[in-house]
Amino acid sequence: MNIITLFPPPDLDEYVAGILTIESKTLSADFILPLYANGCPTLVFQTALGKRSESDTGYLNLYGQTIQPKTLMIKQPFTLIAFFMLPHIVQSLFGVSARELTDSYLDLSEISHFHRHIIDTKFF
Repeated sequence: MNIITLFPPPDLDEYVAGILTIESKTLSADFILPLYANGCPTLVFQTALGKRSESDTGYLNLYGQTIQPKTLMIKQPFTLIAFFMLPHIVQSLFGVSARELTDSYLDLSEISHFHRHIIDTKFF
């Protein structure tokens, strides 16, 4: 298993507090990642479906700030990339306040307005 913690590049440090990558090419047992309070909403891409507490997760999820400890379980080889974002950026990027996501998450692949927002956003 490879775990790498990165600092964001200078042009992202006003928006992203840190980046975590975890890669497991083989699993001898279920992978369980504790989700703990760090004050940061987190955008997570994972190559395998998972389970957060009792809920299924998708491949692209936006996790709110965690107050109650939870876990993310993945049962097959995977790569996970997590962007720990500063709370003020969530509303601008995703159209939802960080407060609304406290102790919950959104499967971004299921949100049609998110897709429209990304398509309509111009990056210059």
